[in-house]
Amino acid sequence: MDDAEDRDVPDTDDRPPRRLRWGVWVLAVAALLQPVVLAVAVLNVLSGSLDARYFSVYSTGADGTQTVTLQPGITFWQRWSVITFTVPADRAVLGPTAVVVALAVVHLVGRRPLPRGVRWTAVAAAGLSSLLALASVVVLLLLQSRPEDETGYYSSRSTLVDVGAPAAAVGLAVVFAVLAAVVLLGPVAPAPPPGPEPRSEPRPEPRPEPDVDPVEEPGPDPAQVGVAPEPPGREPVPAGLPTPSPEEYAWYRRP
Repeated sequence: MDDAEDRDVPDTDDRPPRRLRWGVWVLAVAALLQPVVLAVAVLNVLSGSLDARYFSVYSTGADGTQTVTLQPGITFWQRWSVITFTVPADRAVLGPTAVVVALAVVHLVGRRPLPRGVRWTAVAAAGLSSLLALASVVVLLLLQSRPEDETGYYSSRSTLVDVGAPAAAVGLAVVFAVLAAVVLLGPVAPAPPPGPEPRSEPRPEPRPEPDVDPVEEPGPDPAQVGVAPEPPGREPVPAGLPTPSPEEYAWYRRP
């Protein structure tokens, strides 16, 4: 579900984490289910499936037995009055609108865009809940224009309470839902460019060692190979002792 519907998001690190994706999916589906369930309930009431529950007349006979009789001549307006009291329009649209606005804020200010499927699901929830709320306000206006005996709806005799408050709440919720849908369907903001990479100081290159030719020790002279070495001569006199003159040397050598 995530891979097939995220094709408009680049295959980079722009996708939200898996836990965040599951969380936004749950919120989007819950926001869509509420108006769907509400629409099914409204259709059941208007079709007469629940007339036995809301328009039954209970009577007790002389022997104590209780008899349930369905009220005859149930009109559309009587059924709609049941919906008006059980499911107020402003409360019905408040939950999905709040969820859609929250998802739009996450999509707008988050570092990663929401998946495409989540955005379309949230937009569908906003559109369906807004249509139901607007339809309920229109029917409420028509309901109050008819006699109370025909509709079974008894107003408070205050236009501000009966019409103004629900219409204002529904209108504000619809405006927020439309703005959130525009944000969710708008183009994804480009990711900010990456910051400059930290400059690393260049390492000094090793200096090349000078090429030094190895000193070759001179080998023996081929002409002197096999000749016995000369006997060592007289060791020189150390520099610290006086050297005798030839006369002194001859005098010391006399017998």
